[in-house]
Amino acid sequence: MIDVSFIVPVYNTERYVARCITTILGQTHADIELILVDDGSKDRSGEILDSFAAKDPRVRVIHKENGGVSSARNAGLEAARGEFVSFIDSDDWIAPNTCELALKAARDHSVDLVQYNFCKVVDGRIHESKKRFNKEGLYPLPSSLRKFYNTGWNSVCLKLIRRSFLMENGLKFFGWSYHSEDQAFSFMMFSYLKEFYCISDVCYFIVSRRESAIHSIDTAGYQNRVRTLKVLQEELVKRGRHPEFIRMARKFERLNALKARFAILRSGHRI
Repeated sequence: MIDVSFIVPVYNTERYVARCITTILGQTHADIELILVDDGSKDRSGEILDSFAAKDPRVRVIHKENGGVSSARNAGLEAARGEFVSFIDSDDWIAPNTCELALKAARDHSVDLVQYNFCKVVDGRIHESKKRFNKEGLYPLPSSLRKFYNTGWNSVCLKLIRRSFLMENGLKFFGWSYHSEDQAFSFMMFSYLKEFYCISDVCYFIVSRRESAIHSIDTAGYQNRVRTLKVLQEELVKRGRHPEFIRMARKFERLNALKARFAILRSGHRI
């Protein structure tokens, strides 16, 4: 079995995707596969993906009609063959030893999820972020959830996840969601974990782009975010998850809906 499947959803990121792919293929741990999901790109992204697949047998490309980031990630997850999976956004990149460090931590501590730290990249410059998890070690759940609420834990891209854990618990993205989809997926994952391990190293580099989904919420985006977080709560209840996760999901919904509403009003849109 392949050790790690990297899953990268791609939509119109021809300026950035080659760098992302290069950092994945250049990992110090080489027993990986890279699944690139072209989500109906209208630029040259698809051609770039195919060119990498032609040169490296570890690369597989899925071309599909545009369905959004969640459907693209689900498609990649269905195709994955690795013991672990890792989701990466196509405009971001990772440190060369990310896979090596995370895989070692997962196996040494027998956990289903490993979390690592990140930096932001603004206008081409790396900004050292205050480490969200500044202590390396095991974190029990649900007790750690409130302590680390609304930090890097809610991004699906800062994690190495055991694939069998996702499959056994029926965990996948809401296929229709494109705002707060990371948070909803991560929330559901954590509700099934007894503990996770954190690596203190900065492994992930987030590129800040104005045209990215996180910076472009409109009325439809606001409604999608509200629906995503509402359905998350319903799923937590339906699945009988710990009450602490349900309480935190409700708080999370109120906070994010409020932030999104203010963003809409500032932009001049009507809700």
